[in-house]
Amino acid sequence: IVSRKNVYQGEQITVTYKLYNQVQPYELELKKAPNYDGFWKENVKVPDSPQKIEVYQGKQYRTRVIYQDIIFPQRSGKLTIDPLELSCVVQVQTQDRRRRRSIFDDFFPSYQNYPYKFGGSKVTIDVKALPSNKPADFSGVVGKLNMDVSVDKEASQTGDPITMRVKISGTGNMRKLAEPAISFPPDFEVYDPNIKETNTRAGGILGGSKTYEYLVIPSNPGEFNIPPVTLSYFDPEKKRYQNISSSSYQLAITGDPIASASSPSGGASKQELELLEEDIRFIDTGSGLALTQEESSFAASGMHWGMYGTPFALLLLLIGFKRRKEEQDADVVGTKRKKATKVALKRLKGAKAHLTANEHKAFYDEVSRAIWGYLGDKLNIDPSEQSRDLASKELSQRQVQPETITVLNQTLDTCEMALFAPSAVGQNMQESYDQALKLISDLEDEISA
Repeated sequence: IVSRKNVYQGEQITVTYKLYNQVQPYELELKKAPNYDGFWKENVKVPDSPQKIEVYQGKQYRTRVIYQDIIFPQRSGKLTIDPLELSCVVQVQTQDRRRRRSIFDDFFPSYQNYPYKFGGSKVTIDVKALPSNKPADFSGVVGKLNMDVSVDKEASQTGDPITMRVKISGTGNMRKLAEPAISFPPDFEVYDPNIKETNTRAGGILGGSKTYEYLVIPSNPGEFNIPPVTLSYFDPEKKRYQNISSSSYQLAITGDPIASASSPSGGASKQELELLEEDIRFIDTGSGLALTQEESSFAASGMHWGMYGTPFALLLLLIGFKRRKEEQDADVVGTKRKKATKVALKRLKGAKAHLTANEHKAFYDEVSRAIWGYLGDKLNIDPSEQSRDLASKELSQRQVQPETITVLNQTLDTCEMALFAPSAVGQNMQESYDQALKLISDLEDEISA
């Protein structure tokens, strides 16, 4: 069931998979996952709920939602969603016609198991391109957005940090949201923003917020203006681009100007001069005897012998460092493995949290996202073009072992089965986590070889 079949590029679609059954299915197993070629996919956690009774085409069924995705078309045209395919075993009551029916047949009926395969049907989505009059500040989001901008103070002193927050919230694919362009005064030192992201999937609608927190430090006194922050998005209901804007901010800065770290004139700062003065030792211009006595005293001092032995100590340190470097270079495999494991752990950080919380579907969804995210970054594959065939082809061209590619497909199969048919997974979450960790480590090792 798709929420809509005619959409704009980037507009979200909710895809729901509902199981209708008149007999109880056993050993439910995913045979083929749905193909979202040309779409960006986000999985929705479906809460466990009791079966409902529905009438479909004149027949009564027990129904329940088994899976749900939110997808975003990444290109225009007609895109097809291939259906998922499932298999199960059903038990059907039978009667042996060769023997006479007895009263006990009503109390002890016999059953026979039948294997059964089933699935949905293909769905075609008609995707329209976005209008060509795209604004320069287009955020990349198709949906609805709001923006809240604030500064923690409008009066400050030079060198005193000011925090500016830009929070953008709404519905749509917030992961595609581009950072807003802000024109800070040239007298401000601006640091890269700290970005916080939240996502919501309420009612099959993807949304959330992104907060950009900027730390700026004024270096000169005066009155400064930060112009309004502007942002645009495409509203599919109104079928046009919408613009949102904040207020401008007037900042009053007092205090003395702060010199840059490297003075254009080559002069030294006050602190540098103080340090330099401590290192200067003035020459005694007195008698020659005093000079001789000073030399004799210095030659016999520990400082003299320390300075004499310093070159030898440095030489020993350099030799030790060189041997250490040679040992590390010789252990190329070990060095690569450490780096590969670090990459894998970083990718699977979210999955580890769901593993600890025993969140089954969220765990396998995060493992799948981690693997596809790694492949997309490592192989430079756009999310809209990701597929197993393309990934396998790219990995083969990079001399990745066929056994590793086989494990990749097995791991993705496990994730898909866990999301669609949890009872069909033959390993626990810890085993799946260990397998995914080793997989990404192996891929990192072999691709970088």
